Amino acid sequence: FVCEPGGRIYGPRGVPHAYRNVGATDLTLIIVYAPGGFEQSFVEIAAMGEAGNDPSATAAVLGRYGLSRA
Repeated sequence: FVCEPGGRIYGPRGVPHAYRNVGATDLTLIIVYAPGGFEQSFVEIAAMGEAGNDPSATAAVLGRYGLSRA
């Protein structure tokens, strides 16, 4: 899907999905999770980035949230 400025895309649970910015300007993205809790994965991954790259720790966080690297 291509989402124009101001548009919306629904990514249902259990269906693999990703996003990327193919434009020439910065992307502003608002993600809404329901029910809440998944957003903590971003906090954990950001903290790992500040502490250094540990592949086993990254894999553990991804696994807790049902994520995988593409």
